[in-house]
Amino acid sequence: WLIAGSYKLFGVNEFAARFPSASAAILLVLLCFWFVKRVVNEEIGFLSALILASSFEYMILAVVCNTDMLLCFCVCAAFVFFYFGYNSFFPRLSIIIFYLCMGAGVIVKGLAGIVIACLVVGIFLLLRKRLGYLKKMINPIGIIVFLCVVTPWFFAIIKTHGWDYFRLFFIQ
Repeated sequence: WLIAGSYKLFGVNEFAARFPSASAAILLVLLCFWFVKRVVNEEIGFLSALILASSFEYMILAVVCNTDMLLCFCVCAAFVFFYFGYNSFFPRLSIIIFYLCMGAGVIVKGLAGIVIACLVVGIFLLLRKRLGYLKKMINPIGIIVFLCVVTPWFFAIIKTHGWDYFRLFFIQ
């Protein structure tokens, strides 16, 4: 759907096909800088972003016409906001944004958007022996935000492609 929007904006061409992935790659570099700057310092944030942006595989995936970089951005953003919530920087808002990022990930790549984020967070909390933190993460506003993100998309898909697409999306 982002590539289709890019085609409408720029016309059907190679640039338009690659634009969503490249945009997500740029946003992820900026997210990396912002996160490390807040947690460590600006110099390390800059170096972290530079290392990420100059990584060979990252540069390749940034310009490939697929949704992997978009999913990577959504999941990494979810991890950033989980970290902020977990470390009490601004816990309620961070967890709500965590849910928003997972919803965006679901729209981009299906259940992988929520499964990857929840699996990694669950393993992290298990290893830290902090499974009780899951209670704090069950946020009604976050759940509503998540549903507000994914529900319109699912209704549009079902309306356009019928229930077969929906079954394939969740089963296969």
